[in-house]
Amino acid sequence: MLRTYRGRAVLAVPGTDSVIPAEVTASVAAALAANASFTRLDLPRAEHRLGLWFRDHAEDRRRFVDVVLADGAQGPPFGSGRPGEAAPFDRRRHDPNDRP
Repeated sequence: MLRTYRGRAVLAVPGTDSVIPAEVTASVAAALAANASFTRLDLPRAEHRLGLWFRDHAEDRRRFVDVVLADGAQGPPFGSGRPGEAAPFDRRRHDPNDRP
């Protein structure tokens, strides 16, 4: 099902995940890279509970929001799914300095 998905997808990947095996993450990334406008966002210092991580780490939270709000794939593909691939940020749609 993920291989045929053609929408926008962001996969936030913690550096340490004691719940989801790396092979599962790699399979999900490969499936999304097939057709989706896909971005992999690696968070090397994070662990499995990304919601708690984002709560406590504002800069990573801003990066995640920037990636989610990006205007889709332009130029080099988002979706190679390679670990460490830099995610493009589109600050035209989101100012990371804005606070609710």
